[in-house]
Amino acid sequence: MTSVLDTVRAAVIANRPMAVENRDVVFYVINTETGEKEESERLPGDTATAFHSKATKKSYDLLAVVTCMQYADLSFAEYLPKCRAVQANIVSTVDKKELIAYLKGDIDSSVQVYEPTTAPKRKAADETSTAPDVKSSSITQEGSPSKKAKESKEENEQDEAMKRIMSREYTHRDRTTMMETPKAFDNVLSNFEALLKEEKDKMDKSSGKPSLLMHQAKQVIPLRVAMKNKIPETPIIVVPPGVSDLINMLNVRDFLEDGVYVTTAQKKSEGQRKQASIMINYTDNEETYQFRLVDSVARLNDKDWKSIVGVIVSGHTWQFKGWKWSFPMEVFKRCCGIHIYAHGTSLNEEVKKWDVKILMLHPHKRHLDKVAAREFWTQLFAYIKHRVMLQLLGISCCLFKRETSAMATVKTGKVANKVSPEMQKMAPVPGRRDQVLAHLDGRTSNIVLGLMTIFTLFADDIRVSGFNKSADSTFYVLELICFVFFIIEWGCNVYARPGYANKGMGFTFWMDFIAALSILADVGWITDALVGTSSSNSISSLQASRASRAGTKAGRLVKLIRLIRLIRVSRIFRTKTDAKEAKLNEPSKVGKILTELTTRRLIVLVLVMIIILPIIDQTLTATDQYQANALYQLHRMTQDYNATGGISIDDVQALFNDYVRNCNGVILDIYIYNIDKSITNVWLQSVRFQSYSNSNSDWIASSPYTNTINPITGWSASMLTTDYSPFRAADLNPIFFYDCYNPDGTQNATISCYTSVEFYTASSNASDAQLAVVKTLVIIFVFGFSIYFFTRDADHLVIGPIERMMELVNRLAKNPLGNTDIEEDMSQEYETRMLEKTMGKIGRLLQVGFGSAGTEIISKNMGGTGELNVMIPGKKITSIFGFGIIEHFTETCSVLEESVITYINTLADIVHTDANIYYGAANKNIGAAFLLAWKICDGTLPGMRDPRDSATKPVMSALEKAEKREGISVQLCAAGFAPRAIAPQELVDSALMAVLKMRIDIHNANLPDGRFQLYLNNSKLQEKFDHHFGVHMGFGLHIGWAIEGAIGSKYKIDASYLSPNVNMAARLENATGQFQVSMLISEWFMDELSPFAKNYCRKIDRVTVKGSEIPMDLWTFDIGNYDVDCDPIVDPNGVQMPLDFKTSDVLSMLQENIPKFFFSTFTDGVQAYLDGDWTKAHLLLSSAYDIYRDGPTSVLLNILKNESSDPNGYVCPSWWKGFRPLTEK
Repeated sequence: MTSVLDTVRAAVIANRPMAVENRDVVFYVINTETGEKEESERLPGDTATAFHSKATKKSYDLLAVVTCMQYADLSFAEYLPKCRAVQANIVSTVDKKELIAYLKGDIDSSVQVYEPTTAPKRKAADETSTAPDVKSSSITQEGSPSKKAKESKEENEQDEAMKRIMSREYTHRDRTTMMETPKAFDNVLSNFEALLKEEKDKMDKSSGKPSLLMHQAKQVIPLRVAMKNKIPETPIIVVPPGVSDLINMLNVRDFLEDGVYVTTAQKKSEGQRKQASIMINYTDNEETYQFRLVDSVARLNDKDWKSIVGVIVSGHTWQFKGWKWSFPMEVFKRCCGIHIYAHGTSLNEEVKKWDVKILMLHPHKRHLDKVAAREFWTQLFAYIKHRVMLQLLGISCCLFKRETSAMATVKTGKVANKVSPEMQKMAPVPGRRDQVLAHLDGRTSNIVLGLMTIFTLFADDIRVSGFNKSADSTFYVLELICFVFFIIEWGCNVYARPGYANKGMGFTFWMDFIAALSILADVGWITDALVGTSSSNSISSLQASRASRAGTKAGRLVKLIRLIRLIRVSRIFRTKTDAKEAKLNEPSKVGKILTELTTRRLIVLVLVMIIILPIIDQTLTATDQYQANALYQLHRMTQDYNATGGISIDDVQALFNDYVRNCNGVILDIYIYNIDKSITNVWLQSVRFQSYSNSNSDWIASSPYTNTINPITGWSASMLTTDYSPFRAADLNPIFFYDCYNPDGTQNATISCYTSVEFYTASSNASDAQLAVVKTLVIIFVFGFSIYFFTRDADHLVIGPIERMMELVNRLAKNPLGNTDIEEDMSQEYETRMLEKTMGKIGRLLQVGFGSAGTEIISKNMGGTGELNVMIPGKKITSIFGFGIIEHFTETCSVLEESVITYINTLADIVHTDANIYYGAANKNIGAAFLLAWKICDGTLPGMRDPRDSATKPVMSALEKAEKREGISVQLCAAGFAPRAIAPQELVDSALMAVLKMRIDIHNANLPDGRFQLYLNNSKLQEKFDHHFGVHMGFGLHIGWAIEGAIGSKYKIDASYLSPNVNMAARLENATGQFQVSMLISEWFMDELSPFAKNYCRKIDRVTVKGSEIPMDLWTFDIGNYDVDCDPIVDPNGVQMPLDFKTSDVLSMLQENIPKFFFSTFTDGVQAYLDGDWTKAHLLLSSAYDIYRDGPTSVLLNILKNESSDPNGYVCPSWWKGFRPLTEK
């Protein structure tokens, strides 16, 4: 195997060509005569070589070695697709450097080159140098002198290699010393047992429901296993059935598996045919999942329906025709809905109403297809994980979205940025009074009671005007049911609603009670029991009938109090859906008092009008005056009026006939004193009527008396009866007299003289009832409009602004950095509107003045009712800090003078805006300096290294770090308007991207017609800087802990961060001038950066800063192309898309104009410089400087020259330990 690697090495050193053909490696030699290459040797590509991986100890095959050598100058991201193209194994970045150096001949040997049987074993440093090799000694004694020399030379080379390796290692503590600690943990077990006992008691009290701690103690089930257990069949994704859809069965595999969008037309041209079902695989976290894609649900069985996890939504409702669930909203409760549309096309209006994730494909940015595909899988797996979790907990998956949205709103007071189940506060269980009140104020209760109120208002009038006596019992039962419900509601309000009874003085308390009691006046059974009734024609029957009539009239007046209950009906329509109006759930106290007082006065006013109006228009007197007066004449005609005997029976009959014709009523029976009943009955039978003129509303005088039916009332003698049982008591109107008179006209009180007539008034009562309905409707109309006009101005000018101001205060208390915008309305320029706008400006000023570091101050002072308290204790947080300074600010300030403020603010606008759109926040503006912060979490980020850590402190593994950081995120909007959870690593990547965008925007602002053109054309500035003036800034990026809080006193405070890590960011910026770069990045920031982003950064030195003896690596990012769009992408839902450098080529585009060979040469030179091989470092750095001239290369070459211990060469000084101190802070 050594000969294979040696063959490759010899070919590389001799610069002989090599090629890969059909996985074979072909070696060529150059014919000196013809100058053409000729094949000299062909070896299989899978032949093992002697070069082994440092991590796995496995041998690399020949194809991997040759491919790595051929593409040695490419970056790792560019090298990967080349390996895939020839199906070669990938040489890791760690092994690549060693392999290239060995093949080029830069090193004579490598510890990674060995035969499997002679793999080197690691020894202690002292054993390598002093312990004798017994086996080697014996061989030397028995072998020949030449062999001895050769083996001795090999042993020395191996010893030198081992010494070099061991010199770079340091000894960790062993497993015994690792467990040694000065702390005692004797009480841990007892505390844990006490905690378990407490949890067990809680579980027993909550009917056996396990607590969060008990849930955490369970073994975590992998998603793959949980999916098998909880999803019956292969998970199904439903695809739109139409071939005209953007994603369909023809191109869905390319999009979901490879992240590539292929048009339907292209697929058809390739001969692709639509399949009924497709199986695809997707790998997530090294686990491969299989999904089934279908576009029709017609053949799905019950298990298949339960296996549907996602649906790609076309945007049309007909897509869900034939589904098991009727409506699209039901579908999206049971599976994950994702809509994909093309950029430039309008978004379907139906989709905006559905609970689906919206993704966009850009026709001219195909590199973003992978981002959209990854977002698809991220959304789908998030749904699957929650669905499986809910099923494991025994919760129906249709509750998934409601549960997750509720969980998303739960935040803790200690760690606001970490979504941790054990930290979430459970909502308090409502008390019995709260539950009763919730039912009373519920929509169902309001609708039912409102309908009952409307029924009781009109029930009695409808009964009288539209039904006969047989229907009375039904109406009475319904009204009694309404009465029972109203009394129950009244009692519940007394029990549960605060201030309802008000110690017997509550206005609504009495109005509701009277309104409920007034229903009993409409129930005939109760009124009959109170006033009495009889079926006979006796005097008591007539009295009862009259009393019933009077009671009905009074009842109609009292029942109008029920109009107050219509306020309940208005609650049904009180919900407002206008999203632009910022309303509180509960009205303000001022609004309650003002509305209640206005409503009370209006109710009293209407009730007084209702009572007074009948008196004014005489509607309370329902008896015809002629009926009583004419009967009174007949009553006395047979007594004192006939004292002389001059009145004959014919005269009485004539007056009797006139009475019957003109009484304007339906007579059921009549009795005249001193005249036999049989005579009056004969008279009634013989009465005839003239014709009646409706046009003149009078009798026709010339017409004969021939009609047996009264044309006005419809009365005839056939209606006479003495049985009143079929009639309602209210429909009988008796008129009677008992007075007896002496011949001289005086009243005789000793005897009784009885005259009476019984009128049937059903027709007039029906007319009265109909008029009452109309009257009630008119009153309701007047009542409603009066309330509306009474309260509209108060709500518009006072209550509305006050409630919006209170909502703004509460919003600032919950989210101090939230939106404070006030909707503009030029028609409202009143004092309350001005105060509302002022509140919005004050809130915005608080946000601008305090920044993200002052959120606690704003929240605690805006949310409480106590005194102002700005001296709130500090809080430890973890954050990324960016520090930027304007170069040559002192000289510029002296020239610009008062215009320097505009100059600084122009730069501040660029810096602050770019930080904001990538989740950052401006903290301090100190003259020419800007402090920026990207807050990650409260407390310390698990696994994060700190500059104060000792060299022997163990580093947390990537797996453990990922486990401890799970769930740590911040909810931010940035350039979008909908928040999203941002993980720590994405925040680090975003901070880097923000500073890069600042550099690009500042560079472009210096171009002609840029934002700095005014200053570039300033003659004084150009003269001051010898016509080389430009606006430039330096930046330092670092990550670490800090104390967030208010600094100052009650007279003046500044919300900021205190930490040596803030100073570190400032020192990094200060060092940018020494290295002639625009930004410097700390070693600890690079530890948290994503690997793909780190590949594009460049390590330029290892130094110690002032005040610290711990060395750190300095990194930078080089920009060669400033014509790159670095703006974030926001999807149609208003959510900013996450940064993903794996699929985005923005970083490589930024470095397009810098030769790639420069980076590899510079990196090798820096490594030689740190290793102490300054001669090699000078050679490589000089070569790199010739390729691309930049500041760090020039600085390192000067260090090699000035610090060399050999004046005639490049030898590291004796104090050199792989780092140097910075000459400045």
